[in-house]
Amino acid sequence: SIAHTDSRSCRYCLKSNHDLQACDKWLADPVKVRWNWVVKRKLCFRCLKWNHASTRCNSGSACKICQGNHHSTLHKPGEPQKGEPESHSDGKSNLVQADVNNVQPQIAGCSVSTPRKEGECSSLLKILPVKLQGPMGTLDTYALLDDGSTVTIIDAAAAKEVGLSGPESCFSISWTGDVDRVEEKSQEVNFEISGSYEGA
Repeated sequence: SIAHTDSRSCRYCLKSNHDLQACDKWLADPVKVRWNWVVKRKLCFRCLKWNHASTRCNSGSACKICQGNHHSTLHKPGEPQKGEPESHSDGKSNLVQADVNNVQPQIAGCSVSTPRKEGECSSLLKILPVKLQGPMGTLDTYALLDDGSTVTIIDAAAAKEVGLSGPESCFSISWTGDVDRVEEKSQEVNFEISGSYEGA
């Protein structure tokens, strides 16, 4: 027999006739639980769809509460609302220049792994939610922490979204197993990065 799946079946509660954004269980769960679920399933943070990353989202949607680059149902309580300046108890900015030699992480990273079958290897990656700041605004995204890296690299689409540009530069990337790749059309850019967790 052939099983028929409703194309509008909610993947969160597994019931039909509603989309994720209208799911009672989704809306009732804490924002942290929603974020973890979205990250684990590699959904777009902006539109909650399955087939692309948030940096490549064409929906044009933004958080209706703070205008951030995430879906309104992923807005964390305590984040500044639209037009509300961020306040800091010490009066200092919580953003730091992206100089990997001076970064001292204050929180532990998250580990992400892929399920593995018997005989297969899996990778564990350290990621952190971060906020990038450039001339044209901010972007909530994730940073992959690489202890062996000597530079900080940003995706071209993310750089464009916050208005980053700079002189063209060519650089070589080397991995384990004698894997090398040359990026000829890269740019050197300056940007600010901060943790997106409360108190960053």
